[in-house]
Amino acid sequence: MIATFLSITGFLFIHWISSGHFPLSNLYESLIFLSWSLSIIHMIPYRISFIYYFF
Repeated sequence: MIATFLSITGFLFIHWISSGHFPLSNLYESLIFLSWSLSIIHMIPYRISFIYYFF
């Protein structure tokens, strides 16, 4: 999941630089942003449960 998040983050950043605007202007860019935000939402509970497991 971390590799997916980093890959999509890199893609969004490169696409932002090349297009000159934040990538939310069409359906393709919006769905990529949605998958990026869902990967963050998925990682947050995993990290919290991982931290509580060791402490």
